[in-house]
Amino acid sequence: MRVWLLIWLMVAGPVAAQSLTIATTGTFPPYLFEDGDRPSGFDIDLMDEICAIHRFDCAYVIYPLREGLEAVANGHADIALGGIGATVEREVYGSFTCPYRTSGSSSTPIFARDPDTDLSAARIAVMADTQSHAALVAEGYDAVPFVDLESAIRSVLEGDTDAYHGNTNSLPLVPGAADQLTIVGHIEDETGGGVAFLVSRSNPRLLAILNDSLGMLARDGRMQDIADIWFGEGGFAPPDDMSVTCGAMLARR
Repeated sequence: MRVWLLIWLMVAGPVAAQSLTIATTGTFPPYLFEDGDRPSGFDIDLMDEICAIHRFDCAYVIYPLREGLEAVANGHADIALGGIGATVEREVYGSFTCPYRTSGSSSTPIFARDPDTDLSAARIAVMADTQSHAALVAEGYDAVPFVDLESAIRSVLEGDTDAYHGNTNSLPLVPGAADQLTIVGHIEDETGGGVAFLVSRSNPRLLAILNDSLGMLARDGRMQDIADIWFGEGGFAPPDDMSVTCGAMLARR
């Protein structure tokens, strides 16, 4: 029997690694940077760690935010990542992992060249389909959506819009933006159920693997090591118990 097994292994060769197509969803510092031939950022390093653990053959495909979510929904991608807020509305595209960053709200600034900009009458640039976009609309502002952060920021510098709503970390994407733009207001952006990966509903086993892996990386300190690289020391503390973040996300539905 052992002889036949040995012969079969020699003929069949090594077991092929599972291939995963991972949709990135637009530059969103520090979670994701789509610069150069390969994306980088916190989410990429975290996913690379998981791919190495399970010997997955992982390929990243760059999409705008909505198209990346739709790629998971229509089967063109197995996972989407990039600082994605795990909102109830986005569950139409797939299943979220347990959030690796907890839920709540954040006060996100509005920037303008003119410190006296009247936001009630301003055209405010924002990345389309983000929670910042939703927050602007909910507050009754004149939101002007752009496909990516860089285009939104440039529109203010070039005078096509009056202000920009987004994270301070995004300003370095456009040279000179940090020097020319000043904070003129803030809006509370709801972070939904936290920040998580989106997974195809057709692959519940992959969802379970990712949840187990994220929990392990949080417990053994590797997630913290990656966070310190991208957020700075003390900038982001992974949850002690991923099951708690899952429970909090489920409770919001």
